[in-house]
Amino acid sequence: MVGFDFDDSEEVRKTIRISAYVLGCLPLNAEGVEELIVSRILIFAVVAITAFAAVFAWTQPERMDQITMRSIELVKTTSRPAMEKFGGTAVVESNPIADVVAPAIESWPPVLNQRFPELKLRDQEGRVVKLSDFAGRPLLIEFAAVSCPGCQGFAGGNEWGGFGGFKPQPGLESVKQYARRFAQVELGRDVVFVQLLVYGADMKPPTPSEVAAWASHFQMDRKRGEIVLQGTSELIGPVTHAMIPGFQLIDRDFVLRYDSCGHRPRHDFYRELLPAMGKLSE
Repeated sequence: MVGFDFDDSEEVRKTIRISAYVLGCLPLNAEGVEELIVSRILIFAVVAITAFAAVFAWTQPERMDQITMRSIELVKTTSRPAMEKFGGTAVVESNPIADVVAPAIESWPPVLNQRFPELKLRDQEGRVVKLSDFAGRPLLIEFAAVSCPGCQGFAGGNEWGGFGGFKPQPGLESVKQYARRFAQVELGRDVVFVQLLVYGADMKPPTPSEVAAWASHFQMDRKRGEIVLQGTSELIGPVTHAMIPGFQLIDRDFVLRYDSCGHRPRHDFYRELLPAMGKLSE
């Protein structure tokens, strides 16, 4: 718990009180004004730092959520002591932003050459899936959104038709076809294939029925090792959004080895990730 140390001199207290009065913040004779003002200054400072961090993270999007979560936690710990002096609770306790940016999923987003974060999500049949249960086999995970034309194309939209009233990107074949051509592997049989449907048609987390319908439409068979996972609100955010459409390849030790996500992928999907998938499956 972070506290505050104040100069108890009457001159300092008088200066703070007069400043607050001039600014119209509080009456001149308000009690505890020093702590409240310092608390608010700290909150404004943290907000400014968070805004700067967001701009900085534009070039490093994988760090944005982590920076924001740390900033919110700093606001919580610094504002609570002063606010409790007034018989209330810290302002951020009732701020919904603090609840949104603190996911239960560990260490999101995934980091290249590190163990993939644990995910516990429901599949197209409504069963809870623990992603690390697939350790020991290579795993291809796709990040998708219903409204994403590329995602629809990679799912097989140009073969099966678009889903949910959205059109697939022209010229794209399904990832299953690309896996056969560039990696000589059968997804599901040789490599576990997981589609993580992050966004539904309304750009909110998909419903169970939406996930089931997506899987059925694109012929994703759970029994063949073709799994569609239902995204949750914990995954919604700028970092995950920037990963769509995208694929990540996880090795048998559950370590992320190749990242072909978003519009600035670290690895080329066709020339690097797919051939590597063939080698990992041997």
